[in-house]
This record gives sequence, structure tokens and C-alpha cells, in this order.
Amino acid sequence: MRFIFILFINITYCLILLNHPKSEISNIDGNVIDHYTENISKDTGSYLNPGSFRTIGYGYILRLPFKSILILNCFLGAWLFYIVFDMIGRKAWLLAFLGAFTVYVPILYTDLLFATIFITAIWMIRKNIWIHFLLLGIASLVRPSLAWFFLIEPVVLWYYRKEFLWWSAVVVFVVTSFSPIRNYILYNTWTHSTVLRFNIESDDYYGGRESTMQYFKDAFKANYLSGHYDYAGAMYNKYKRDSGDKEASRIMWVSNIICVLINLFIWLRFTIRILQRKVNWGNVIMVCYFVVPTLFGAAGARLRLPIEWMLL
Repeated sequence: MRFIFILFINITYCLILLNHPKSEISNIDGNVIDHYTENISKDTGSYLNPGSFRTIGYGYILRLPFKSILILNCFLGAWLFYIVFDMIGRKAWLLAFLGAFTVYVPILYTDLLFATIFITAIWMIRKNIWIHFLLLGIASLVRPSLAWFFLIEPVVLWYYRKEFLWWSAVVVFVVTSFSPIRNYILYNTWTHSTVLRFNIESDDYYGGRESTMQYFKDAFKANYLSGHYDYAGAMYNKYKRDSGDKEASRIMWVSNIICVLINLFIWLRFTIRILQRKVNWGNVIMVCYFVVPTLFGAAGARLRLPIEWMLL
């Protein structure tokens, strides 16, 4: 029933957006990649570039018909809630209230797909270790965030299974190296992705800031303090905080302040539990692993979904 409940919310949300004249997705015509390249991120077009170093998994997803991607995301959000609830219990409803399983459904980034595959991989550690490895490999095709995960894999397994499987580092290195192997064979360059270099060199991000430090400050606020409902508001042009609509902007500010306060409480609770040594240290290590890459998330809170369930 929990799965069905979130799925119903997601489908209803998408239907509203598809029929709302000021919704971003109601105006998508034709190719999804073209739309995102023109309206959201110029880098999206690199998915179509034969010489691109981008991870190839999400490029294939973006080639699907637009409504098929929406349906897929509806199920991903519902499944993500199902497994997070199974892992942390009723606290998962807090993430549901924050919009973690619903807000990202109509946003065609890699966020929801990567988080769902990765968290399912962690969920499978105690159920089937080989499916866990397989899912890590699939997740690495969606986003390059797991490039160094093999270094912490044995320690994570120790805190989840009480087994230090040293060979698991080798397995994870192999299964997450499809993209760099492909790039090495085709272009003689061992790299998981060039997206970080794009973020650093792009005038839209670093070049448009007063300083690199300002970029990191903005990224920190986006990833660790702001609410998911920033993204929901952006789906309606009139609800953007800078739209000039004072009433709509006020609604967005209030909802965001509530989310920020909840986020601060979660981080404070997490810190206190670390000091009290009442945490799964495997989760702490994974939070530390993801915290640094999120500062390079050019489009905002790019890895908060896997971080938040580990915090709880």
C-alpha cells in the first residue's frame, strides 16, 4: 500500500503538470535532449555527441519518449520510498513530506534514477551481495559518482554484514569501470566523465561567479540547506522566487524555510549521534564519500537523495 500511495501521488502530480499551461513540462515538444539543451543545461547535448565522455546510461533514458520517462520516474519514486521505508522505518515519511520521492519525478535529471539504483544496491547488501555489485555497476552508468566507491566498499560491507570482504573492492572497481574502459578504448583517456571539468570551465557556473569560493558557498546552500520544493516551484514559472509574483514567492519562501529547518535538525541529530557513537559507521563513511562531490553539483542538490536517507 505504501508503494501504491506514493505512486498515486506521483502520477497525479505529473498529470497536473502536463495540463498546467505554466508548467515547464507541458511545453516540451519533440526531443527531450533538445529541450533540456536549449532551456536548462547546454551540457545535456553532449549525450548525443559520439565523442562525448559522458556516462552512457542516462543518455539512453533521455532518448525514450517524454511520457515514458515520466512514467518510469513515477515508479522509481514509489520504489525508492518502499525500500527506504524497509530500511529506516516510519522516518521515511519525513522524507516523503520533504518531497524526496515526488518532487524529482517530472525533473529529467539523473538524480532520481541514480539514487534509486544506488540505494537499492545498499538495500541488497544483506539480501544478495552479487545483485548489490551488479546494481552498483548499473548506477555507475547513470552518474560518475561511484568512481572511487571501491575504496570504501569493504568497510561498508563490514558494517552491514560484519564481513570484511577485501576482494569486494576489486569487484566494485571492475563493475563500475565500464565507462572509463569505453573511453580508454575509443579515446585513449581513462575517465568516468568530463562533467566536472565542464562545471569548472563553464561560464554559467564558475566563470559567472565572483570567485570559486562563492561557487562553493552557493553549492553548499543548495545541497545541504535548501528544500526540495525549490524544484517543485521551478516547474511552474509563476512560482519561481524571482518571478515577481509576491504571493507565489512568499509561498515558496515559507515552504523552503520549513524544509531548511528540518534539514538543520536532521544534520544536528546526525552529528549528535556520531558523537554518541550510535550510528552505522558504514553510513557515516558513505555520507562523507558523497558530501564532497555534491559541492560540484552544478545544477543544485544533485546527490541529496542518497545522503538524506543515510542521515536518517
